[in-house]
Amino acid sequence: MDWEQLTIIAQIATGAATLAVAVFLASRCTFSVKIQRETLPLRSKIGNRT
Repeated sequence: MDWEQLTIIAQIATGAATLAVAVFLASRCTFSVKIQRETLPLRSKIGNRT
């Protein structure tokens, strides 16, 4: 295996890892927004009681 092949494999691996992290973070962000939307009415009700 020469350097050119090794470089190509390293770039593909880096790109795949970057894509995996981006997908993971995007899913966490959408999950966080969903939780915020569900708990916002509850927070306002609790806040009105005090």
